[in-house]
Amino acid sequence: MVFPLPIAPLPQDLQEKDSPAPFPCQNRPCGCQSAEQCWKKCCCFDNSQKIAWAKANNVTESGPNKPIRVRVVFEEKPLANARVTFIPRGQQLAEGFDEKFERRTDDKGVVEFTPTEANLILVAVHHQEPERSGEGYDSTYYSATLTVAVPEVPFLTPAATTSVAK
Repeated sequence: MVFPLPIAPLPQDLQEKDSPAPFPCQNRPCGCQSAEQCWKKCCCFDNSQKIAWAKANNVTESGPNKPIRVRVVFEEKPLANARVTFIPRGQQLAEGFDEKFERRTDDKGVVEFTPTEANLILVAVHHQEPERSGEGYDSTYYSATLTVAVPEVPFLTPAATTSVAK
C-alpha cells in the first residue's frame, strides 16, 4: 500500500528564520525573521502579548549588559567555590584562571556573568571529587554545560507594554 505525503508550495521569498534566541514569531509564517526584529517591531504580537509569551515559555530578559546568573548544584546541594566559565562564541580563554570569562560560585552555588554584546555563550563547570577513587582511577570528574543565546535587543520590560509595536 502506498500513502502520498502532503506537500505544500512555499512562497519564493520565504526565508528561514535565523536566530539563536527564541521569539514569539519563530514558528509562524510572518515577516519577523529574527528575535531582534520581533522584539523591535512585530506584525503579529503587541508588547503585552510578547511579554506573556516570554513568561509562558520561560524566556527571561537578557541582552548585552544584562547579567546571566546560574546556580551550580551537586548532589542536590549548592556547590560553593566552583569554577564556572562563560565563553562567548569566537573567544579564547587565557591560561590559568581567565578573569574576563571565569567566575567562582558563592556559598549558595550562584555565579553571575555580564556579557557586553549579543552572542552565544557557552557556560561550563567542571568539578573533581578526589575522594571518589577506586581501582584504576584516582578521582571522579563531573561536568555540565549550558548554551545561552544573548540577543542584541532584550525583550521589553513590563513598563514598556503600554505601547503597541506594529
